Amino acid sequence: MIKVKLSEKTPTILALDGEVLEIFFDEGGSRRIHVAHMKSIKLDPSKDGKRLLTIMQKYDPILLWVDEEAVAKVNELIAELQKAMASFHM
Repeated sequence: MIKVKLSEKTPTILALDGEVLEIFFDEGGSRRIHVAHMKSIKLDPSKDGKRLLTIMQKYDPILLWVDEEAVAKVNELIAELQKAMASFHM
């Protein structure tokens, strides 16, 4: 299980159990996505010490801001997600 808090100011948390990515939003809601339903995931540089994490699904992307302090852990989560996605998208 990989867990990462994206920012101290907006405590969105990602958790990956190997096949399901859970996103816990700071407003209190959550979302679960199976890796088989994901098209791609990427972390792009942005301004003001934050980066933009884009999770592409079939129709609607999920866009999340990531603080620099969380980048290493987010990159670890992305690598695990990409491995899991590859096993379902053969």
